[in-house]
Amino acid sequence: MAGTTKQALPPDADLPVTGERLGVDVHCQILADFMRERVTATYDAFKTYVAMVSTLIGGSVALRLQFPDRAVERYAYAADAVAILMWLVVMIAIVDNYRSWWMLRIRYSEVAGMDDKGARIVPRPRFFGSARVQSMMLVIATATLILFMLFNPLRGAAPDQIQQNLTVPA
Repeated sequence: MAGTTKQALPPDADLPVTGERLGVDVHCQILADFMRERVTATYDAFKTYVAMVSTLIGGSVALRLQFPDRAVERYAYAADAVAILMWLVVMIAIVDNYRSWWMLRIRYSEVAGMDDKGARIVPRPRFFGSARVQSMMLVIATATLILFMLFNPLRGAAPDQIQQNLTVPA
């Protein structure tokens, strides 16, 4: 999704190298930068989804208001297909970014090592503790898809018919 690419370290940085391997601090810094990029990519994917769904809903409402007859109903299935495609793309993006973050965090935990007491300096990720935000993004995206498909403005009665139904006879 739309995001900025950041360089893990400046090109002129003095890298503490031991032999031909990176030092632990540099390795941890690189992993932390990659994890930060995965989190940013997840938020960017969700923000893009929200913008696209808002545009789809707004366009559907505008079409319904501009053409109140039943002619726009044929576009309801196309709008549903676009909504499903957007949902599928955001689901894949969020799940894959989380998977990448998870694997980087496990590696980060291994590279950081253990303290004097034998406990990990950087704990391994816990699923329920680390996936709360991503889970809510997936729930919101799924609820948005279902609600759009149920209440698609391009489907159903035209606004003038709704207005007639709402008027109370004298």
